[in-house]
Amino acid sequence: MKKLLLFVGIGFLFAGCSSLTYTQRKNSAAEKDFVHWAKKNAVPFSIGDGGQDEMFSAIDKSVGNARIVAVSEGAHNVKEFIKTNAAIVEYLIKNKGFTTVVCESGLPESRITHDYILGKQVDKKDWIGGLNKMYGWWTEYTDMIEWMRTYSQNVSNDKKIKFYGIDITGFYTDLRPTFKQITDCLEKVDPVYTHKIQSDLNPVLEIVHSVEFRKAPRNYHDSLTLEQKYLLEQKTVELINYISNNKVKILKQYSNEDYEWLRQSSISLYQAVTYYKNSTNAKNKDFNEFVGLNGRELAMEQNFQWVYKSDTTAKILIICHNVHTKTNMSYLDTTFQYFTPFGAFVRHTFGSQYYCIGCAYDNGVYWDNWKKNAPRIIKNTPPAKKGEIDYTLKAVGITYFFVDFKKINPRRPAISWLHSKIMIREHDEESQITPDEFDGYLFYDTISIPTENK
Repeated sequence: MKKLLLFVGIGFLFAGCSSLTYTQRKNSAAEKDFVHWAKKNAVPFSIGDGGQDEMFSAIDKSVGNARIVAVSEGAHNVKEFIKTNAAIVEYLIKNKGFTTVVCESGLPESRITHDYILGKQVDKKDWIGGLNKMYGWWTEYTDMIEWMRTYSQNVSNDKKIKFYGIDITGFYTDLRPTFKQITDCLEKVDPVYTHKIQSDLNPVLEIVHSVEFRKAPRNYHDSLTLEQKYLLEQKTVELINYISNNKVKILKQYSNEDYEWLRQSSISLYQAVTYYKNSTNAKNKDFNEFVGLNGRELAMEQNFQWVYKSDTTAKILIICHNVHTKTNMSYLDTTFQYFTPFGAFVRHTFGSQYYCIGCAYDNGVYWDNWKKNAPRIIKNTPPAKKGEIDYTLKAVGITYFFVDFKKINPRRPAISWLHSKIMIREHDEESQITPDEFDGYLFYDTISIPTENK
């Protein structure tokens, strides 16, 4: 009997080893088949003016009748990504009827940029302030905003570009400007109520704010008393209810569009407070400050739904990082843990009407320390390594290209690679995906830093 058990155990051991080896061989063969297929089907392009027509045509055909298209970034603050995405956005606006653009900036802050594009006279420093710094810093991005404004001045009202941030307000640093934006509006409606809520919340928001990136959630946990945390949550909910219950009164002073922005801005303020609440105390080694990250994705989805409902006939373009536009929940790493991206909510709601372009790259230089209260420094991007989608796409051997995953024949071995777990990276950080979370991919052999606004 003991001998029988021994032989059975050994049999299972060898079977397991054999299965693992077979799986590895299968994945390797599928990856090689994908590279072989991509060498024949990838569409090369160049950065900047000209040399992109073939790419535009391929994306046009692949997008088809999709009403929502995401053009993703593999990292922020990259010249090649910004310029190419801007070119794609311009093409799709002019040739496919897209009229709304959303990006990874705070929703309340973006109102001034939205108004500027639609023709309002606004100082450049002010409308740039409506963008997160990873966009507002760079001429390549602000040139795209200027193009949207010029375009909107020369088309009919139904074709003018509406621009929105859909991210949480405050950029993890300061909720006071958004609260002031809201109360400045309410001052004309109900000065008594406005002064009361200002006296309640201003002292608390003063404690929470920080110039250091991601420090505000830590200040929330480390510096607020339990009573102050409760007050902050209770009063932000009260603010939403006040605006909702006093719509008629508010509309006597403002347009319906103003009212909708005001209400959603108050919701965005609450989203940020909830994110802070669900983030853990950074001093506790058993947890990390990113536990509430799914709350950010939910906030982006809620803000996106508000944009969509403001015009259900609009075709919408999304400019966000890969990690937000991807469409499957996954275990990313010990920091982010289980993560449901904004794109998964969009895919669940809109199905095949959502088309997503991913972004990968190999080497070059990038800005480091941009999130910190410290001088930015230029670093070399580490080259892609085996196990990353960037590494697989690098093997195609084309400097810059677009590849349409939808064109892969389901009977090819490459389809197994498309469904396999693989990593994407942002410089020296990695996250897990399956390639089929994206409908197509842009690859850049070399990246560089953008041009800073003066």
